[in-house]
Amino acid sequence: MTHANNPILKIGVAQPMVLPGQVEENIRRMEPLVAEAAGRGAKLVVFSECSVTGYDLKGVGLAAAVSLSDPRLATIDAMAQRYDVVIVAGFFERDGQTLYNSAAAFFPDGQRAVQRKHAMGGFENDVKTITPAPRARTIFDVDGFRCAILICADNGIPGIQAELAQQHCDVIIAPTAGLGDIRYVFHQSELTDPARLEE
Repeated sequence: MTHANNPILKIGVAQPMVLPGQVEENIRRMEPLVAEAAGRGAKLVVFSECSVTGYDLKGVGLAAAVSLSDPRLATIDAMAQRYDVVIVAGFFERDGQTLYNSAAAFFPDGQRAVQRKHAMGGFENDVKTITPAPRARTIFDVDGFRCAILICADNGIPGIQAELAQQHCDVIIAPTAGLGDIRYVFHQSELTDPARLEE
């Protein structure tokens, strides 16, 4: 991708082991990957949907939902500052009695751009406790590039790509919790198997 101000936006896509409900550990596992991506010149490091709380079919990640004021999220703010990168990470968010599937861009200056998921699918429809957010997207700047977040099924919002193009969005960040064929991912039961986790 080319841009008038900067020829390239270097993006790191990172996927550490994410265990549902283990917020502190999930955040801790992010740092080595952020450090590596920053060392390679990345200005943006993207983690998966619900990479902070975990996304699972048993509701463990949902039970670990965090508020935007949760001090554990401040660890990601500090990480962004330490490595001078923007970090996008997802989490189940608790806002009073309301639950959202959210992602935030954490900036080195401590600012955040928060996007909540609009299009619910599968597990989210089944549990019926996650609130769909408005379809409007927040546009934010990373190193001169205009960016927006579409969380997983939000990519299927009718006309959303055209709307973002009209808003001169350069980069669509699309964190998901899915990884295609089950042969390439951990099964739910394996997430608590010490032998499997050591692989």
